[in-house]
Amino acid sequence: MRFLRPVLVLWVCAFFCAPVFAARPIPAYEQTMWDRIMLQQSYRNMREGMNYLQSGQYAVAAREFGKAASENPNDPWTHIMFGSALYWLGQVDQAMTEFDTALKLDPHNPNAHQLLGIAYAWKGDGKSALEHFLEAEKYAPDKADVQMNIGSMYQSAGAYDKALAYYRRA
Repeated sequence: MRFLRPVLVLWVCAFFCAPVFAARPIPAYEQTMWDRIMLQQSYRNMREGMNYLQSGQYAVAAREFGKAASENPNDPWTHIMFGSALYWLGQVDQAMTEFDTALKLDPHNPNAHQLLGIAYAWKGDGKSALEHFLEAEKYAPDKADVQMNIGSMYQSAGAYDKALAYYRRA
């Protein structure tokens, strides 16, 4: 399933062009000064992690994203990005744990479903990969990379008609 690695690269590149850090804000009247400090530090760690991820320094990126996830544990994006860096380090099981955490925080997050699907595909579990790709499609039906991943899974399973239909949609 190594063919999905370029898909992750494309996803990460597309992620950098999109607005990030969509944390659910805590109303100001409920925030302590400590909450605000931790949130700001989390944003700094996310920015640093993204810079390191872009430059291929995955270990340093993982450290920064891990800090962000501990400082802002209710933000699914901290876990998604931490998982992405772990994936690039070859720590696929730990990455999957982070993607699962992101899905517990936001069950409708297409990026978390897609990345979890990529990780399952890399591990050779095509059935679980396809399930997550189809979930990602529910929440982001127009994403070409989701369509390509679904097509790849159907092609691997020998369902060429279905694969072709998804490739055409991409």
